[in-house]
Amino acid sequence: MTILSLIIAVSRHGVEAFKREQTRHYLLTLNERALVDLGFDRELLEQGISTYPWRSSFTDTKLEPLSRSGSNQIQTLNQQVLKVSSLAAMHY
Repeated sequence: MTILSLIIAVSRHGVEAFKREQTRHYLLTLNERALVDLGFDRELLEQGISTYPWRSSFTDTKLEPLSRSGSNQIQTLNQQVLKVSSLAAMHY
């Protein structure tokens, strides 16, 4: 891995962490019913970005279910976070 590749990887990780924190902050402003409707667990949200994707096993989600495997699941999760992030950006 070259220095440039390393810098790019670290930058991407930083941007992703920032977006998750921004999204988490917005989600914490929502009431309990809205969080349930979106499929998020407030307790996990309050624990920080380390508990991403902030969903508990009992949460009934209205977002696209994760039926695909591997990198497709990660891509789907990232798309769902972007949807919520875009909602959060409208409110800032």
